[in-house]
Amino acid sequence: MRQKDPLLLGIDIGTSGGRALLFEPTGRPVAQASRPWAPHLPRPEWAELDAEAVWKALGLLLQELAGRVPLHRVAGVGISAQLTTLLLDATGGPVLPAIPWLDRRASAEAAHLQREVGQGRLAEVAGRRAAPERPAAVLRWIQRHEPAAWERTASISTVKDFLVLRLTGKLATDEPHASYSLLFDVGKKCWDAGLCGLADVPPSRLPDVLPSPAVVGGIRESVARETGLPAGIPVVAGGPDGTLATLGAGLTTPGMAADVAGTTDVVFACLARPRMDPTGGLVTNAHACPGQWVLGGPTTTTGGALTWFAEHVAGTTDFAALDREAAEIAPGSDGLLCLPALVGERTPLWDPQARGAFVGLTLGHRRGHLTRALLEGGACIVRRVVQAIVRLGERVEEVRLVGGAAGSDLTAQIRADVLGLPIRRMPVREASALGAAILAAVGAGLFSDVPAAAQAMTGAGELIQPRAEHRARYDEVFAAFDRVSEALRSAGRIP
Repeated sequence: MRQKDPLLLGIDIGTSGGRALLFEPTGRPVAQASRPWAPHLPRPEWAELDAEAVWKALGLLLQELAGRVPLHRVAGVGISAQLTTLLLDATGGPVLPAIPWLDRRASAEAAHLQREVGQGRLAEVAGRRAAPERPAAVLRWIQRHEPAAWERTASISTVKDFLVLRLTGKLATDEPHASYSLLFDVGKKCWDAGLCGLADVPPSRLPDVLPSPAVVGGIRESVARETGLPAGIPVVAGGPDGTLATLGAGLTTPGMAADVAGTTDVVFACLARPRMDPTGGLVTNAHACPGQWVLGGPTTTTGGALTWFAEHVAGTTDFAALDREAAEIAPGSDGLLCLPALVGERTPLWDPQARGAFVGLTLGHRRGHLTRALLEGGACIVRRVVQAIVRLGERVEEVRLVGGAAGSDLTAQIRADVLGLPIRRMPVREASALGAAILAAVGAGLFSDVPAAAQAMTGAGELIQPRAEHRARYDEVFAAFDRVSEALRSAGRIP
């Protein structure tokens, strides 16, 4: 690599930590820095994130990168981030800690909005149903319980937009983030006055909405002096981590889907036009690729349940060892099922009261059975989403797999077998950061559009075919999974 070659900075602000990667325009990563963190959990079903602490952590990430590669070679910056709601005052400072997607305090407000607006209008305009993580529900909660903070609020933002504001001095959001708000007309790509009115959110407090590769502004001089980034280089609007990870998987073609397998699985199919699910079970978003939409949504704690199991039950976080034990177990885990919904169900059921469970335990089951049941349960969650997409008349011919679980041969094969579809395991591990870098490359003028950048910067991947001999068994497992899930949800939550 020549020293004069440009680099793209992709930043990923995730649930369990932050990462900053430098990529060549070919998509090859050349340097990486990471810092762990965890949301603050002040009360049951509450989660909070300190936006100022994230800004300081970003500075440390950039310092670490600068010690490896000269940052003056960076040509553009893109940021992906977990879904959050953040209030800013007139100076651009946080009014309260950011409220991330894990938080469930606004369950009552979400139920009220669902009843008040009605599923028909929510599906037609917002492309989703009400849920506790939606900013509209969170804002209603703040209005009721933190009226002084609401009074001080000048702008409604996200942690990602707050970072862009600090880097450029300009506040805006992106179309995929706005799509999640329950305040946005997803088909028309604009704030909806009716939804804003029902949520008591003045449109004047909402930021401008831009396509994900649009340039918000350039790096400020003061930031350049502190970080070593070149002053004036473009910072693009970016997007949610799940959406940008699908872009890092190369999701720019209708008929293709992507499964971003992390703490949760985010499953989206690419569409050439908006398709709304009248039940609201599936989410319709404006895609990070302008002129396209995606259909699917974020699921429950699939990978998160496996991590919980490893840390608190299995007695080891050696996931390779757990994989080896699980690989010795036959498909179906000898009748053991796992429902991994440790924080409630999201797409397509949207039941915040749902909980996880192992069902069918016997004295004959061992740690390998529990591990395999977790992997199969996660695959069943993904199959549930894909089947809902297909029922709406959309094609899914191949699923591209990225994220932490893509590093496991066993997980990838189980996904292919349970879905009955080819899985293309993509080579990039940090797909959200790559998606952000793809957008940065377009903003920097290195590519004409997002499809061209994605084609150049994502690899071909490894195609994993479903094994026909396991199809009947996994059809039985999935049917049992659905029956047990419904039975447990119908039984109600244990007080």
